[in-house]
Amino acid sequence: MTSGIFYYLNADPAISGIKRDLKAVKAAGFDFICLHPMPDKFHKQTFFCGMKYPYLGEKYFSLIKDTVGMCRELGLQVMLYDEGGWPSGSVLDSLVKKYPECRVKSYVKDENGRIITQYEDIPDLLDKCTVKHFIEMTHELYFRELKEEFGKTITAIFTDEPFWTGQPGWEMVRYNDSFPGIFRKKYGVSFKKDILPLIFDGSAEQPGAENARRMYLEVCSELFSRNYSAVIAHWCRKHHIALAGHLDSEDTFFISGSRCGNLIRRLDPFDIPGIDAICRQIYPFEKTGYFARFASAAAIRNRREKAIAEVFNVYGYGITPQEMAWISGSLLISGINCLAPMPYLYSDRGKHKICCSTDFSPRIPQWDAMKELTSLWNWAGDFNAGALDAPVWVLARTESPTVERNIPLEKHEIAEKKVLDILQKLSGAGIFYRLADISDLDSPDLPELLIVPSPVPEAEEKLGKLACRVEDHVPDDIARYGEVKILAGKGVEVLPCIRKEGFCLMLWNSGEKSTTFTFESQYLWEEIPAPSDMSYYFAPVKKTGHDYSLLLASGQIRILKRSTKESLPERNITETLELPLAFTVVRQEKMAFSLTGKTGYQNRICNIPLPESGNFCEYDPEFSGKITLTSAFDAPLDGWAFFSFERAAHCAEVMVNGKSYGTRAFAPWVFKIKVKKGLNKLKIKISSTAGNEFRRFFKEELQPVKWVNALSTIVSNYTVSDAECGIFGKFFLTYINAGDEK
Repeated sequence: MTSGIFYYLNADPAISGIKRDLKAVKAAGFDFICLHPMPDKFHKQTFFCGMKYPYLGEKYFSLIKDTVGMCRELGLQVMLYDEGGWPSGSVLDSLVKKYPECRVKSYVKDENGRIITQYEDIPDLLDKCTVKHFIEMTHELYFRELKEEFGKTITAIFTDEPFWTGQPGWEMVRYNDSFPGIFRKKYGVSFKKDILPLIFDGSAEQPGAENARRMYLEVCSELFSRNYSAVIAHWCRKHHIALAGHLDSEDTFFISGSRCGNLIRRLDPFDIPGIDAICRQIYPFEKTGYFARFASAAAIRNRREKAIAEVFNVYGYGITPQEMAWISGSLLISGINCLAPMPYLYSDRGKHKICCSTDFSPRIPQWDAMKELTSLWNWAGDFNAGALDAPVWVLARTESPTVERNIPLEKHEIAEKKVLDILQKLSGAGIFYRLADISDLDSPDLPELLIVPSPVPEAEEKLGKLACRVEDHVPDDIARYGEVKILAGKGVEVLPCIRKEGFCLMLWNSGEKSTTFTFESQYLWEEIPAPSDMSYYFAPVKKTGHDYSLLLASGQIRILKRSTKESLPERNITETLELPLAFTVVRQEKMAFSLTGKTGYQNRICNIPLPESGNFCEYDPEFSGKITLTSAFDAPLDGWAFFSFERAAHCAEVMVNGKSYGTRAFAPWVFKIKVKKGLNKLKIKISSTAGNEFRRFFKEELQPVKWVNALSTIVSNYTVSDAECGIFGKFFLTYINAGDEK
């Protein structure tokens, strides 16, 4: 289970439609689907129309059974989803209606300043009884209907942003009846007398407030882990499946831990701990995925084989395959080895299609790139996420545990920047590190180096007694903690990992340009070739003494394994020729969204030159879709060669003399082809993104009838990075010596 896709039932589905979709998912190379119901009642004001079949009703389960059966026949695994929308725990708001005693209890102040009790119509997931009812109303129903598939086709269940019930600094303080006893036993304090007054909004500057709030968050995290995560994980294991999922606000942890509490502890019971990367939380050269290391930390300290990321939702219809490759590289190098894009929308009619302003299905041109992306993920993600502990830990602790109106946000941002600078320096130095919490300080297996970004009064005594090096910054000799000695290659990050091939190094270029990575090592290394990536042949690893060097394109991953071979195989490249290619556009397939009908393509046979710039959108600035280009070139010899160019926008299939030589969706843009002496016919099919058409559709059709939501508005404000459709740069033909073509 390495690559999956969230399959949204955002309309009343038909068996024929589900079968068509599942075949497309399988053909795109995915291992599993996460079966995600989107009932009509769920956030109707935001997502408009949805599945009208009653959630968890007879018709619903009939469809789910058929869907799981089709997955079994296709060889797809199924990850169930435990809610009708999100956040998890409410059973589509029905749990607290059936069991009102499970509502969250809060303390608030009335107009006279007196503290009174107030109930909210959301479930208290710190309470074990609430969680047991949640299991009875969801998990048990799935097992009753599908028990023969549990542990076979059904391998996991995903919990998504479950209701978090503790955030100091609000006008209300969420409360659980077990608090008094826990605070007295754990800290020797009275909750109502010593803690409660220091949690309300406006009390942050009072003496002892920070310590009280840290205690409160720790108790909430402990209860959540014990009564939600652990209880559901136990149920899952008993029924031979895994608990997967993520919590919430992982990316804002170092601004304020208040929405997250102790993230690692809350994830500890998960079999597949996760995070989500949505709304461009990770984006090429702007935002890195440091927060993914919360999931990988939970995987490492609990020896879990998998860590998952829900990714690309609310990135928009214009997300490019190159961007997806970079974002997934950021996650993989952080220890995430299971990637699940979202969503694949079942329905494409009317208001259904707006949804989360992203769609991964054959309706969009980027779908042509999905097989390349899943091949990358299935190959690169084939490592054990929890097999190796890191030589460097960073204590994940916020300087201030809450954000309040009377505390300038700038203070929190400065504290966050301090931590992010540390993490970026570690990544830039090729250091394998993980995030840790205070409970890790009691571990018998300490790291070589512990970095503590800010003072930790509650653990000062522990820190002073640790049998490892402790610093508050990245030391000048940080290179000594690296797996290899890096000699050159700015922007390349390194992840030591255990794969079936043995001990390996994953290398990822986070920079905007290609770079040659050079390192020194006492060990011997050889490359594990990536599927369809010709770098192994075109730019092989070179060894000089104890030094190794290899070229990495922007966003590219290459993996080396420890070897017993004294020398690397030679790749004999002969002359490189620049090809003076001129392209003709012989076909265009223009994508068209429709407010009332299906998304489709308007096909047109044409015979026009590709603009000199290489961008077909010069003819039509609103073009989204696919174009077919033809050209021809003279080759001086028969044989195998590499055909290469700078880039395509945004996916290219290359055909020579009527034979396809594969698709590339991201750099390096290199194809291994067979040419004949004399004239060779070249055809290249280019797929763009759906971005131009979505922007037109949003402006001309959605906005005028007010069929928009907050997420589609977010997407409409993104910087445009996807408007081109074409092929760019110079073109080269590089011959391979006879005998090397295999």
